[in-house]
Amino acid sequence: MHITAFSPSPELSGFVECYGLWHNDPEPGPPAAATAHSPPADLPPFSAQDPLGFARRMLWLRLPDRDEGLSIFFRPAGLYHLFGVSPAKGRTARAEPGEAALAFVDALLHRMQEAGSHVAWPAAADELLLAHAAHTTALPDAVDAVAGSILRQEGRVSIEALAQGVGLSRRQLERRFLAEVGTAPKLYASLVRFNHAFRLLAASPAPNWQDVAYACGYYDQAHLIREFRRFTGQAPSAFFKANPEQPIPAA
Repeated sequence: MHITAFSPSPELSGFVECYGLWHNDPEPGPPAAATAHSPPADLPPFSAQDPLGFARRMLWLRLPDRDEGLSIFFRPAGLYHLFGVSPAKGRTARAEPGEAALAFVDALLHRMQEAGSHVAWPAAADELLLAHAAHTTALPDAVDAVAGSILRQEGRVSIEALAQGVGLSRRQLERRFLAEVGTAPKLYASLVRFNHAFRLLAASPAPNWQDVAYACGYYDQAHLIREFRRFTGQAPSAFFKANPEQPIPAA
């Protein structure tokens, strides 16, 4: 899959990280229908290509008979602020997207079908989101500030300190973070840290696992490997054997 990223309008930067035009090499098979998907609200399977994809709440759209589509990468609480979608409601099933979100998806799929070129798709999404944002009073809040701090510090944070910094108790932050982002802040920080570690491992053809572990704030290499098992469901050797396209050697 090949993805080209496009930035949103400045007015949407608090809600949307970027748009992505993607295309696959064509494969034989029956034509696909127009589809729109969002990730499950509970913790999804690990993706080596985008370990942190769930936290950005990606919306993925594809037209019939096309091996290309549009992705919208929302900020951690972007869907919640724009459409009132609470990921926490879907802890054991997919969260209901709500009428406003469904209407947006339908309108965007229609605009994509009418566009003369796929290059116009990000602009169409931006225009529709701007129109929707103009009718919402939601603004980035304390949860956005905490999520942003976690991302900037690559998961090496104190949740207690972050809660104090935005004037909330830890319990208050946990409740609001769960409602708006779909997971607890501590788990979110763990995922962000593992995402950073995975990318460091991927950046080197022969990474030193112990050095990566220390650089990312793990106690030692064994701690990193335990987190690897936690988020991939496999030991490193099994994971890389099953994913030979990944150049990272087993620990």
